[in-house]
Amino acid sequence: MSELGSVLSRDREPAMVKRLQDVSISGGNLFEVLIEAVRVLSLGQISHTLFEVGGKYRRSM
Repeated sequence: MSELGSVLSRDREPAMVKRLQDVSISGGNLFEVLIEAVRVLSLGQISHTLFEVGGKYRRSM
């Protein structure tokens, strides 16, 4: 990625994090937003954002 592309992605990060949080909380189509988010956010940023909203997954036994 070029340096300019990297700067443009960083400018879009806060808005994408907010959108990911909003869709997750509202129960919307998270897959659609994830497809867009991977173009702007790292896997760690996505994981952290979803963890903040939903917490750790614990399977019921």
